[in-house]
Amino acid sequence: MPHSSTQLHLDDIHTLAFAGGGNRCWWQAGVVSQLLDMGWKLPPTLVGTSAGAAIATSLLTSSARDALASCKQLYMSNDRLFDWKSLSQFRLKFAHQHIYPAWIESFTSDHHFEKLKTAGSELIVAITRPARALGLAGSLAAGSLAYLLDKKLAHSIHPKLPRYLGLKQEFLSMNDVPDGQSARTLLQAVAAAAPFMLAQKVEGRWGFDGGYSDNAPIPPQTAAERKHTLVLLTRHYPSLPTVFAWQGRTYWQPSQKVPVSTWDCRPGTTVDQAFELGLRDGAKFAMAK
Repeated sequence: MPHSSTQLHLDDIHTLAFAGGGNRCWWQAGVVSQLLDMGWKLPPTLVGTSAGAAIATSLLTSSARDALASCKQLYMSNDRLFDWKSLSQFRLKFAHQHIYPAWIESFTSDHHFEKLKTAGSELIVAITRPARALGLAGSLAAGSLAYLLDKKLAHSIHPKLPRYLGLKQEFLSMNDVPDGQSARTLLQAVAAAAPFMLAQKVEGRWGFDGGYSDNAPIPPQTAAERKHTLVLLTRHYPSLPTVFAWQGRTYWQPSQKVPVSTWDCRPGTTVDQAFELGLRDGAKFAMAK
């Protein structure tokens, strides 16, 4: 793991990557909103997975603040995470299965989709494809196990175990999708974390949360491209500086543990606090310049 701090030079950033993390991604939304308020422009390339990909999309089609307002409205109308009645039908029905698509649609309607197509930045999203030997169910189980092991033991930024298990991360451009519905399906797929949300078929093949293979996804890069890449993490690593260099890239992590539950989607979920932490961390950067 890296241990050296570094300076953050936003004018030199050509690629901005959004790690996944559920509600923790509102920290990213706050950081970037603060930077945009200061006059910064999004770089030519955005990369993201899971909820990080959705936050990046909202920045290109609407605004992170609009997406936050939509999220809060949906959470306010939902009082439970799981529908226990679904068990009588031998199904697992989580609130995320209707809340997440509704939230995505709030900034990827046909009107918003036109903005995505004409945005000055390309958005590349990371999806996990099942291991051929394991199939979809086996890959989801293996990916979940790898995620838990990494979270509890390894604490790595770019884990290697999922690749050893045969999971494959694939990068797709949101600019290549033909319509708003295809964009929404793709965003659902790259955030489909079992058991909360179901895998989706993308280009005729099953795909699920890109975070199963790498929660902070980066397409293959040259040394020069790494130098101009900033990765916005959502986990807090206490032993690391807020901004640090590693493997030729720059990483920015929350200044503290993001004060929100990753998966909660009920009234009282502290998404505002996560967003405000991002605003404060972004403002600290401005003060340090």
